[in-house]
This record gives sequence, structure tokens and C-alpha cells, in this order.
Amino acid sequence: MSMIRCKDGLHFYDSEKHLTCPYCAKKTGNYTEASGTTVRVGIENEHNENTGNSYIDNKTKLNSLKSLKTILIESKLSSKGKRFKIFLSSTYEDLREYRDAAFNAIHSIGYYCEDMKNWPAYNQNGIIFSIEKVSQCDVFILILAHRYGSIDPKTHCSIVELEYNKAKDLKIPILAFFLDENIPWPPKYIEWSNKEKLNNLKKSITADTVIKFFKSPYDLAAKVTQSLVLLKPDNSDIKFSTIKVDPNSNLTQKPDIVVKIGSSLEETDLLFLVKRSKNNYIENKLKLISQEFYKLKDIIPNDLNLLFDSFLQTKAQNDYIADAKDRIEDVRMLDNTIKKLYISKNTLMKLFNSTFSIIVKECTNNNENISNNRIDTVTDIYDIASPGAIRTMDMRFSSLPIEKTIEEANEAYFFSVGGKNRFLGVSISDDRVYSVGLKDGSWVEWRPFFAESITKNFPKGCFIVKYNDKTQIIKPKRFSKTLTKIAKKLLGEDGILEIDVSFSMSRQEIAELVLKIAHNLHSIHTKNIIHGDIKPENVILTPNGPLLIDSFNLKSDDISPGWTPYWAAPEQFLQDKISFKTDIYPLGKILTEIINAHLVGEVKKFKTPPLPNGINEYDLFINPTIYIDQENKVIRNQKFVNKWISFIKNCLAFEMNKRPSLNQFCEGLHELILLKSLSGDIKIQLPSSYCASKYIDGRVKISQVVLDI
Repeated sequence: MSMIRCKDGLHFYDSEKHLTCPYCAKKTGNYTEASGTTVRVGIENEHNENTGNSYIDNKTKLNSLKSLKTILIESKLSSKGKRFKIFLSSTYEDLREYRDAAFNAIHSIGYYCEDMKNWPAYNQNGIIFSIEKVSQCDVFILILAHRYGSIDPKTHCSIVELEYNKAKDLKIPILAFFLDENIPWPPKYIEWSNKEKLNNLKKSITADTVIKFFKSPYDLAAKVTQSLVLLKPDNSDIKFSTIKVDPNSNLTQKPDIVVKIGSSLEETDLLFLVKRSKNNYIENKLKLISQEFYKLKDIIPNDLNLLFDSFLQTKAQNDYIADAKDRIEDVRMLDNTIKKLYISKNTLMKLFNSTFSIIVKECTNNNENISNNRIDTVTDIYDIASPGAIRTMDMRFSSLPIEKTIEEANEAYFFSVGGKNRFLGVSISDDRVYSVGLKDGSWVEWRPFFAESITKNFPKGCFIVKYNDKTQIIKPKRFSKTLTKIAKKLLGEDGILEIDVSFSMSRQEIAELVLKIAHNLHSIHTKNIIHGDIKPENVILTPNGPLLIDSFNLKSDDISPGWTPYWAAPEQFLQDKISFKTDIYPLGKILTEIINAHLVGEVKKFKTPPLPNGINEYDLFINPTIYIDQENKVIRNQKFVNKWISFIKNCLAFEMNKRPSLNQFCEGLHELILLKSLSGDIKIQLPSSYCASKYIDGRVKISQVVLDI
């Protein structure tokens, strides 16, 4: 916000939003908004509850896209109709001629230069005002000769150095130009008293950026022009809106902000859009009052007019600061330190889905009976967080703790609710991101946040991009560059790239991934720990390979504190003692899905403790047979079918002692993989919330956006 007084001296207005005083101009009908105006609009109410999801169905994706477009309207970074803003910093009297040369050079290439000589009289501290101007610019140009400049009495630093430090802190691109030491210079413009401070400043600048030396005003103008042209070689043809990406530290400064939290499945930047500004009742009433007030301003004394302006500005600033502090919490980290994090409004379950769970589901989508039977068998399960506190949860994301003691039940709640108590925590002091939740009323870290990568886990796969009735097959290594080329053709003025993206991988690769999951499980078992809740949702495809999360951390002969229907082993349902072979059962279930098979055979009903919805019994297979339809072409040769059936059947043995050990499982699955017996590809739909994003160093990239609204 850059408040200046109008020409008549009657009002203050925001020069960033308005080219002329809106109060005076509306009276004459000459009201004009600045090209970079911020339009405040509410988020559409029609969007789906899961708008924040990264991996969602087409209907929800379209609603998310609408919300994102609405938010992009608020961005001040529209390249169309907006000039690149440059801040020009230097001492003044000694470099006046040089500043004019640089100023003219900047304007000659169509950029806007923020020069102190054009600043209006303003009743604010000059140093604070200039620092604010730095934060509003896209590039910082620094010109130095032999003067250190006026010194701020509080910091004992020159204003030039304070401006430079602000640009450096905000990571604004810095172009530095020093006078050639061999050029003669008037003695009155050589500041001997602060020579040491000037030399230290120059050393600091030289260490951080490339310096160019000038010999004359003409030479400086030429080098400024060249540097600015080279700074944005790829962005000169950008004619669309961009969404600004801020450093994490600005989470405490801006209520509505976009920060980077990692990489997306496709290895594009993954951005996190936070919206905390409020549109409350009092604010709406004040707007109405202010509108009526200005209708009467001609008969209201000027001092009262100014007082009301000041009140509105102060309130807006206070609300802005208050909103920016919303959801900034102290979090106890795993190393027992306290760290300030922004805590997401939405749970991780709403923000992200497990990619592996989508892949496994797609493996059986061609056979409707399998998919429907599995979903319809159990519709609701419950989490017992403490005696008498029972909540309904979605089957695919939850475990079912059975009440043993208050302590066991609470522990099961905090670690096994599949996302109900897991939120995204974004550090404001660095670029780290965490999975956090509430424990005993305080925020704690569960684990680091792992961004998924589909390309690193399926390097032989390919992207399928559809747009304008065209279909393009893209290899993982070329996706980012190809996406940029497509964006230059298709991006609209709103900066949204509306394309359909899916990823195709072979069933053979998926089976190989299960073997990697088993190897990850081996590292858990070597620590004498039984996972106890293996399911597709608890597999994350990190860039370094699959990772099992949310373990029950059990030991041999323990009684499982919970289970997930369909995936859990029988002994977990029956509340019998478990062993390391308990973890083999869900791996067998996953393989059944991958080869698109049915479980058939004897089923018995087993009762669980009474639950509020009346469901207290479940069907369990007793040593099921693996049935593969003759029309199922997943397995290439019939001679390999029996090998797969026999292997999976052993994994699903009702008595856990009859199941293979983990080593035997790995050896058996490895032998089946070597046969290369699986055929066909699986295609999954990827999120397509692509937009143009602008970083503080001036780069413009195509990124994925997750909405926390």
C-alpha cells in the first residue's frame, strides 16, 4: 500500500491502485484505476468441499480452476498492460546526471522506474517510505561512486545500504553498477569520513552479485539497458497474468500468499496458495458508510474528511496484519525444539491423495464387480479416540482402533486416523514443510512432508497431454520443457493452462514397485517393528522410491490397536497376537488388485465390539482362492497364471504361520517379475491446475497449485 496525498490536498489514496485520486476524480467523472489494480473478490461458493485436493475428479477440478481464476484476479502481476517496475538506488547530488541517464534508459525499453525525484510530499518517515517502495519493485538497480550517503541514526547505515539490504532480504534481482576507479571525480563528492563503510558495502555487494563498471552517463545507460534485457530473456513475450510466489517468511506479512512447498508428481514446482483475508460484516458496513460519507464530502470539513480517511486506512492496515498472523502456530518438532509454522486449514487428506492408491484402484477399474464389491462390503468405519468419543470416517483413509485402554486408544487416534489429524505445516524461517497435528491440545510434528514424484518411480512411463483436440505423448524427461511450449500457445490472459494430463505406466512396473515396498518394509522389520497398517494410502511415492508411512509400530505378539477393513489380516480383526507375517497379508491383497483378480471361496462372519451404527460383524475369507477371468489379459501366458495364483494364495493364508516370511515374499515376487508375465498399461488422471507463476528473481514458470481456502 503506497498512500499519497491528492493534488488538492484533501484526501489520501493508494497510488498502487489508482492513477489519480478516486475521490476527486469520481466527482468529475475522470476516475481511472492503475493498470496493476487489485480487485478484491470473494471465493465462489459453488466450489466443491474438496477444492484443495491435488488429485480430484474432473468436476471438482473444474471448480478448483474457477476458484484459482478468481484468486488470480487479485494478483498485481498482470504482465499485460503493466510495466516492469525498477527501483533506482544511489546517492543523489553526486550522481544526478547518471541517475537521469539510467532513468531514461529504463523508460526507453518500456519499463517503469521508481525514482525519488518523482516522489510526492508525504507525511511519513522518508526511510520507511523508500523501503516500502523497494518491496514493491521487480528489479533493484544500485549505482555507487565515492559517497556512502545519508545515514539513518537508528541503524547507523546509509539509506542506500538499507535499500540494498531490503532488496537482498526479499530476493529481488539486483543489478549493481560501480563507477570505474580510474575516472576523475570532483573532490567535493568524495566522502572520506565514511570511506571504510563504503568499501565494506561494496565488498558485500561484490560477494553477492556481478558488478559492472561505468565510465560515463552514456556508458551507464548502455549497460543498464543491456542488463535489463538479459535479465528476462524468456519472458518478453509473456502476455498473461502470473501468480506471485513469495518467500516463506512473508507468511507472517501477507494474509493471501503463494509459497513453494516442493515438486509435483510431474516434477513441476508445487505451489501452496493460502487465503486468510476476511470479508466480514463490519468491513462490509464500513465500506457502505464510506461510500455515503464521500457523497457528502463537499459539505464536510476537510479535517473531518482526512480523519475518516485516516481511520479507514488504519483499520485496513490492522486487519491486514491480523489476518497475516492467522494460523501461525508454535509447533514442537521431533527434536523437541519449538518452530513457528503456518498450519493449513485443510487436512493432508483433503489437500493430497496417495498416488499409489489411485494406481491400485485403476488396476481393477476394468472389472466393475471387484471394485463395487470391495467398496460396498464396508461403508463406514469408526475411530475410537477415547471411551465414548466415536466418529465416523471414510473407509479408504482410516484405520479402526479397538478400545483397550485410554492410553492405547489415544495413541491409535493420533497416529492412525489416516489424515484426520494431519495438517501441512510450512516453516516461516526456511523452506521446509512438515506433517503436523494436535496432541494434548498442542501442535506437534509427526514427520517431514514428502512430495510425491511419479516420474522417479515410473521412469519408463509417459505423459499423455490432450488440448485443442490434440493428443501428445511426452517422455518424463521432456515434460517440463514441453509443458512450457504448450503454455506459450494456450495460456489465456488469466494465466491458467487448461489441459488434460494423464500418466501411463505398465503393470509390470507397478509389480516392481510392490517389490520396492517390500524392501522398504524389510528396513522396518529389521528394527523389530511390525507396521500393522499397510495399505495403498499409506504408501508415498517419494523421489527416492516408495515409502511406508503411519505405522502402528507394533512388536511380535502384540494385539493390534486397530485395522483397516479389506486390507487388514484376520488376526487383527480377531484381536489375536500378531507377527511379522501379519504385514504379508495386505501385500497379497495389493497384488490381487494389480493383476485384476477376484477373491473367491469360503467366507465367515466375525463380530467386533459393538459400534454406534450397528455394524459389528465383518466377512473374512478363509484361505481364499484367486480367480482370474479367462478374458483377463493381464497375465501374458496361461502357464504363468498358476504361478501368480499360488504365490498370492500363500500370502492370504488365514493362519499367519502359513504365510511366507518377508524374505520369501521378496524372493517369490522377484522370480515372478523376472518372468515379465504381466501385460497392459494403467493410466491415471493427474491434477491439471497449472498456472503461470512469477518468482522473486523474475523467473516465470508453469507450476501446479494446491489451494488451502
